[in-house]
Amino acid sequence: MKKSLAFILFILYTALGCNPVWSQEPASSSLDIGAKGYGISFGNSKRFNGLRINVSDDGIESINGINVTLWEPGDNTGGTIKGIAVGLWTPDAGVIRGIAAGGLGIKGNNVTGLSFSAIGIKTPVRFKGIGFSAFAVGAEEHFDGIAAGGFAVGTGSSFRGIAAAGFAIGSGNNHKGVTIAGFAVGAGNNLSGFSSAVFAVGAGNDVVGITSAGFAVGAGNNMRGLSLAGFAAGAGNDVRGITTAGFAVGAGNNLSGFQAAGFAVGAGNSVKGINFAGFALGAGNNLEGISISSFGCIGSGLRIKGLAAAPLVVMIKNENYEGLFEGFSISAVNYFQGRQIGISLGLFNYADSVHGVQLGLLNYIRSNPRGLKLLPVFNKQFE
Repeated sequence: MKKSLAFILFILYTALGCNPVWSQEPASSSLDIGAKGYGISFGNSKRFNGLRINVSDDGIESINGINVTLWEPGDNTGGTIKGIAVGLWTPDAGVIRGIAAGGLGIKGNNVTGLSFSAIGIKTPVRFKGIGFSAFAVGAEEHFDGIAAGGFAVGTGSSFRGIAAAGFAIGSGNNHKGVTIAGFAVGAGNNLSGFSSAVFAVGAGNDVVGITSAGFAVGAGNNMRGLSLAGFAAGAGNDVRGITTAGFAVGAGNNLSGFQAAGFAVGAGNSVKGINFAGFALGAGNNLEGISISSFGCIGSGLRIKGLAAAPLVVMIKNENYEGLFEGFSISAVNYFQGRQIGISLGLFNYADSVHGVQLGLLNYIRSNPRGLKLLPVFNKQFE
């Protein structure tokens, strides 16, 4: 079939006064019209400059110009296409530079430039440039540039640039840039820049930058920057910056900056900054700054410093009575197993020792002399 087509084209171009050359090298068969590798080539020419049209590329070496292939390619990992590569199935070469368009996809070890595909863009090593696909855009290792996929954008290693996808965007290692997905954004290592998803945004290590998600934002290690989540935001280690969530904000170690959550804010070690929670606000060790609970309680295992306000209770619970409160506390119950420095205002105030005052209906200082431990309205430390 191919030889019959080539013979007809040979007769046609001879009649038109052209100078066709029939090339038959090992693993190649083509009808080349032109001179010294320039012009028009029909068939599987390995090296050509100009317009080249082939059924299925296999073993190409160097093509410069416009390359059109119709069917599934063979092995072209050692070849280079510079210019325009078009494939009704998929254009393929070890290196593609310029403009690439494929019906089912685009293949190549390294693809640089502008690429379009109806189904997917798959580059086993690296993609650099602009890639669009109705379904998915991806790279087996690295992607640098702009990627837009109707369903997904992803890389096996790292992504750097701008990415948008109807469903999900992800990278096996680091993801950096502007990232917007209809469902989820994720990175196996670090995620940095601006990231937004309707459901979730997360990274196995650090999340840095501006991050928003309809449900959750999370980091396996640290989260730093502005983070907004419809339900929960948190990190396994530290959270620093402005963090808000409809339900909870939390950190395995330290939480600092501005934190606000509809239900709870908490950290395993310390919470520092301006903190708001609808119900509960707490730290395993230290709570410092302005801490306000709208409907519930505030608590710490060791120390509270600053302003603490809650309708039910502000508490330091320390069985060894080594807790320390410094500042101003207002709540129905202010209960400090340890030392109070400052003012507590409430219905019932309790502390081991006080350097300041207790103001409330009942005030108890554990270390005061007998008869002065529990007093109405006012209490202070009596030596």
